[in-house]
Amino acid sequence: MIDLFLLNALTIVTEFIGITLAAGYLGVPRYLAVGLAALVIIASAMTGSFRRFERIAMAFCAGSLLLIPVYLLAHPPAAQVARGFVMPSVPGGSGQLATVMLLIIGIVGTTVAPWQLFFQQSYVIDKRITPRFLRYEKADLIIGIGVVIAGGAAIMGAMTAAFAGTAAAGHYTDAAGLASGLAAYAGEAAGALFAVALLDAAMIGAFAVSLSTAYALGDVLGLKHSLHRGARQAKGFYVMYAALIAGAATIVLIPGSPLGLLTEGVQVMAGVLLPSATVFLLLLCNDKAVLGPWVNGRWTNVFGAGVIALAGHAVADPDGVGCPARTSRRADRADPGVVRGRGGPGWAGGDGPGQPPPPGRRSRPGRPPGGAG
Repeated sequence: MIDLFLLNALTIVTEFIGITLAAGYLGVPRYLAVGLAALVIIASAMTGSFRRFERIAMAFCAGSLLLIPVYLLAHPPAAQVARGFVMPSVPGGSGQLATVMLLIIGIVGTTVAPWQLFFQQSYVIDKRITPRFLRYEKADLIIGIGVVIAGGAAIMGAMTAAFAGTAAAGHYTDAAGLASGLAAYAGEAAGALFAVALLDAAMIGAFAVSLSTAYALGDVLGLKHSLHRGARQAKGFYVMYAALIAGAATIVLIPGSPLGLLTEGVQVMAGVLLPSATVFLLLLCNDKAVLGPWVNGRWTNVFGAGVIALAGHAVADPDGVGCPARTSRRADRADPGVVRGRGGPGWAGGDGPGQPPPPGRRSRPGRPPGGAG
């Protein structure tokens, strides 16, 4: 729980980094943007109504649809996107394999973060779903997975199209730099839509990670922890929730905070901790004393064990010694988003973190070297 708390607290900081970057691109003062965002996030959860909070959260989730026009405005080659989906390759040659593996661990860590395992079970309980609704819950989960994959692919495809063949490819330092590059390629509307989508995603992340932490600590400490209860009925729960948000907002506004280091480091930390968290999850899913007839079946266990093994291998062998990479000059040429020796364009945060700048390269003046989680 201590590990989860520290990782989640840092993850919330990365969400507010995303808010500052999006607000800066849109011309909104960072202090105003961070303050308003923190107030909205705290107030939305303290209404004493689970249904009211869920409706607010779903309204923010609908903002993810802004990635559709962003993708269409950038119009990346569909055939190349489909080929990359089916036949992925490691960019930059074998000499960059360790860096690429670190990036992959970061992508996994920010997409399937340990906090999600705690959030989902607590949220389902708070929603008061009984076992007869399990099929609907599974369908809800599958739809969510599909949306996340589509959104991540849309961001990567749009950015590859925007940066391919330009001097900025591989040189950007944060998500605001991506918005600027996208605006130069597809117009100011595309850049503004991406910035709004970044702001929206950061708000959603702050909602979820803060709730996940407050739920988990409430379980451990035996506190009342439910969105059905008002602030007076669950004081400890809401104090923890508000403190996490206020603390993250304060850290982001401190001059000189290492925002870039926090962003990349937190994502990789989440990926490193994921295998151990999923091992405990798999054990729990086979505990008949807890789940009774709803324990995992044989094939679910086989699939889960395989996923854990792959994640553990990536963490234990980041240099790829035991897994030869399929790299070639042809692969480099096939992906116009790849700059030889550096990673290709991506989103510095959210569901597809961008490649960190090469060692020794400084961030752009006047722009914090971070990204959004």
